[in-house]
Parts: sequence; structure tokens; C-alpha cells
Amino acid sequence: MISAVSLFLAVREIELGDVLNVLSQASWSMVILALVSTCLNSLLKALRWKVLLVPAPVRISNTNVLMSTMVGQMFNSIFPARAGELSRVYVMGEMGVGRAFVVGTIVLEKVLDMISYTLLIFWMLIWIPHPDWLSQSGWAFAAGTFIVLTGILIFLLRKQEFMAWVDKALLKLPGRIGEFGVGQFQKGLSSFSVLEKRNSLLNLAMVTFGIWALAVLTNIFTFRALNIDLPAAGGIIVLIILQAGISLPSAPGKFGIFEYACMLALAIFGISEEVSFSYGLLLHAIVLAPVIISGLFSLWLLGLKGKNWKELRHSYEMEEKS
Repeated sequence: MISAVSLFLAVREIELGDVLNVLSQASWSMVILALVSTCLNSLLKALRWKVLLVPAPVRISNTNVLMSTMVGQMFNSIFPARAGELSRVYVMGEMGVGRAFVVGTIVLEKVLDMISYTLLIFWMLIWIPHPDWLSQSGWAFAAGTFIVLTGILIFLLRKQEFMAWVDKALLKLPGRIGEFGVGQFQKGLSSFSVLEKRNSLLNLAMVTFGIWALAVLTNIFTFRALNIDLPAAGGIIVLIILQAGISLPSAPGKFGIFEYACMLALAIFGISEEVSFSYGLLLHAIVLAPVIISGLFSLWLLGLKGKNWKELRHSYEMEEKS
């Protein structure tokens, strides 16, 4: 429903011929650069997850991490409710990492992205002209990020007391549910040990910066592909509004809401609806196509490795028992 309304708002005053005319004049060299930037972005996301998986009880190959990342991104793109994160939990769980541990790494990923998103918002609030509605939303998100970071800092400073309190609460549950909950909770929190290593923190910061910088760069290359004369600030605004828009429930592929978010962003700079809608369509294709193609290929390869996962998981469980 949200996608349908967004698509209606996007196309209600646009002529299809004008859109086709804008797209027909796109620079293929800039489109290729945008595609390369998108692919590098995915590689850096896999690299960041690899760093987060370092404290895992078993070693996962770079190839498996990359393929699992691509499958997760594909599912996030075509299914609602962040289904890709569930796929990553399942795949890595089958490889012996432990599903609770994987959930912990995904939580850390989201925290890193929240920090990056908040920094972009602060950059926008200070240096980039923007409408009041965007300012209010930005401050609200920044406040939420501050609360989350405060909670994580308190946890790191009072880790033992916090874990003892949670264990005590879980053990009150009936039967063996409490013991199971305590075990899963401890495994999940063990992923946070990566935050205690200075080198890992530095690597995570650098890779996360690269991820968001490439996302902005993809937007800028797409500007150049359609001869839209906007500075880097335009790429930042598009990224901020897009991230907010695609977080809403939507139809598979985010169609409608993605294009309308681009139109809202470019309207701030006075770009016409025909050009901004064309930009949304092109950027959507650039972002979506590599993810879908690589995700399907990775899904096929991971399917071929299914038997190896079970053997690996069985050996890991035997080691745990011994």
C-alpha cells in the first residue's frame, strides 16, 4: 500500500515520453562507474562482516562470508521485514558459527550504520541547506542513536553486572527454557568482544566509512550520468532520504518508494519531476541489478555447499560436547 501510494505520487504529473527521453541521454561511462561503486560497496560490507566474525568459534572463509552477504542483500532488496538478516543467521548457523553469535554481529553492524547515518545527518544540519521537516527527522534519529550508544557504553563498562542480572532473570523461566536462554544470550554477547580490540575497532571504522562514502559516490556518478549538475551535498541528501524511505514496509524491490524518495531529495535542489523520477529509476536499477545477480549466483553456490555445512556443524557440536 505504501509502495502504491508512493508510486502514484511520483508519476501523477509525469509524462512517460519525457522520462524515456531523459534516460536515453544517459552517459554509459558514468553508469558503469556507478555500477562499479555499488559492487565495491557490497565487497566492503562483506569485509566488515568478516571483521565482526573474527571472535567466532569457527573460522569462516572469505568466500562464504561474501556469498552469505550477497544473499542477505538480495533478500533485503526483494522481501520486506529485513528477511536478508534472517538468511544470514541461518547460513552462518549452519556453518557452525552459532545463530545467536551471528545475531550479535548483525546488531553491531546496525549500530555502526546508525552512527554513520547520524554523522551524515549532522553534516547536513550544519553545512547543507535543507527543509524543516528533514531537520526535525534528523534530530529525532540522532537522539535515538545517542540513546543506543549510551546503552552500549554502559553495557561495556558494567558487562559482568549486566550479564549476571540477565542470567538471573532468564533462569526464572520454567524448565530448561531458562538455561537455553542464558546460553544463547552469552553466545550472542560474545560477538561484542570485537569492540575490546583497538585494531578491530579501527578496521571497522575505516571500512564503514568506505561503505557510506561509496554509497554517496554512487549517487554522484548517477547525477553525472544524467547531466544533473549537483555537488556532493546532493548525493548526501539523496542517501539520507533514501535510507529513511526504504526502511518503511514496501513492495518487493522497494519499487515506488525508492523513486519517490529520490524525487523528494532532488526537489530540495529544484530538479524537475521528470528528471528526478528518471534519476530514481536509473539509480534503483544500478543499486538493485548487481545485488540480485550476485545474490542469485551466491545462493546457487551456497546450495551446492549445503552438505559441507552440515558436516562442519556436526564436527563443531562434537567439539563443544567434548
